[in-house]
Amino acid sequence: MNLKQNDIDRFWSKVEVKGSDDCWTIPTLKGNRNGYKPFVLYDKGRQYRLAHRVSAAIAGMDIEGKLVCHHCDNPACVNPKHLFVGTNLDNMMDKVSKGRQSCGPEHQRKTREGMRRWRASK
Repeated sequence: MNLKQNDIDRFWSKVEVKGSDDCWTIPTLKGNRNGYKPFVLYDKGRQYRLAHRVSAAIAGMDIEGKLVCHHCDNPACVNPKHLFVGTNLDNMMDKVSKGRQSCGPEHQRKTREGMRRWRASK
């Protein structure tokens, strides 16, 4: 992500920073249907990027081709301490470890097998 200093300054000027362990949001941005908030970068026109991805890039995380996930499960949060970079499997296993997956015997069997494979890969 190509970030210029004026984009970084504009981004942080819009963030409502609270305590270091609290969720930080951009109250002036309207989120999409999933709660993720788009942020406009002005590099060769208007480019929309999700605010949590912009925050992760500013924090120095390598986000290219990866997901930026939330430890806090708040899609609007841009606090870098709440963000981590991972694969879709990492994101799904994070969901499972927090008990936010669907229920049902077949799903639970697949989830247990997936968790075993994921833990073994770490």
